[in-house]
Parts: sequence; structure tokens; C-alpha cells
Amino acid sequence: MDICIRVLKFVASPPSKSHLSLGLIRKSIGLNPDERRVDFAKAIQYLLGDEAPVLELYFEVIDDEGNPVRLDTDSAVAAQQSGVHPLTGEKVDGVESLLLPFFQPGRALVQ
Repeated sequence: MDICIRVLKFVASPPSKSHLSLGLIRKSIGLNPDERRVDFAKAIQYLLGDEAPVLELYFEVIDDEGNPVRLDTDSAVAAQQSGVHPLTGEKVDGVESLLLPFFQPGRALVQ
């Protein structure tokens, strides 16, 4: 639970956060080598849940001009399942690697 509390404090503290990667969260809470990444992953999973909606998960993909394009969850899941690039409609090997996850503060923090 210590990791959950540290993530909560980071996300809730000023300035407001809007585009958080896993790496940024890990670095910002000072995850040390003694703490297992699996515990960090479990904490993030819990904070994404309905019981403690501290984080919301989103995806983006980079377009041909290098700009991030936000995807809705259905588009990200469809791309992952079909192997089809969500912007071009073309079949792409390893399309999952093009789907970049990020987080924003969840409804528990923005209400």
C-alpha cells in the first residue's frame, strides 16, 4: 500500500498532472531497486480500478508528422486485437508497440 499512497500523493500534488507515463510515475515516487516492479504494477492496477479511481488509462499513437493522436479505448483495443494501425488502417506487425499508454488523474481527484 505504500506505493499506492506515494502515487496518490504525486498525482494529487500541485501542479496538476495531465499526461503521465509509467516511467515518470516510477521516477517521481522514487521507486527504489528494493521495491519489486510487480508491486508497482499492482499499485497502478488498483489505482485504475473502480474502488480507487485515482488514475485513468489512455492511449495515443504518433502520426506521420510526429504528432501524438489520442485514441479512445475501443480504438486501442481494436488495433491491438486486429493488428491494424488505428490511423492508417493498414496491417502492421507489432502494432502494440505503436500504442503508447499514458495516465491522467482519475475522477476521484478531479471531482
